[in-house]
Amino acid sequence: MRADIAHIRTWSSQARRWYRHALELRARGRFDVAADLLARTLVLQPSSALLREQVAVTQFRAGHLIGARTTFTAMVAVDPRDEYALYGLGVVEAKLGRLGVAEVDLATAAEVRPDTAAYEDALDRVRRALAEGYPPRPPGLVRQPDGQLRPVVPALPEAVRDLALAPRPVAGGTDV
Repeated sequence: MRADIAHIRTWSSQARRWYRHALELRARGRFDVAADLLARTLVLQPSSALLREQVAVTQFRAGHLIGARTTFTAMVAVDPRDEYALYGLGVVEAKLGRLGVAEVDLATAAEVRPDTAAYEDALDRVRRALAEGYPPRPPGLVRQPDGQLRPVVPALPEAVRDLALAPRPVAGGTDV
């Protein structure tokens, strides 16, 4: 956490203000607005891995799965061994109904950081759904009244329906 604070102090004052405000909005459950504000902050601080992760997690919580997938994919492009980005990408792909893709990402995350309960649980759920015969097919998209594109996913199997994104494990520890 101390390294995060030192990193944030290097940002412009505008970026720090927007970041703090976005975290306040997120704490109040305003994930849509917080995700948008964090994405704008990322424009000011494009090299910040911390900020990119916050954007992805907030997009996920806001239900912006396509945006979260894009952001987690960008994180993996920067660091292909970022196990949390792989895990997040796998969870998003599972929520989009792309279980075959999700299985690969989650298995890689679990391989990079073994003994992380959230990674193993998500991987087990996806494998269970695949074993039940869920067809991993790409979703269609529909524009919502708010202008956001949302995936149209066939009814997800129970094993992955309530799959949620866990926080990043603490460095040096096994789990959060």
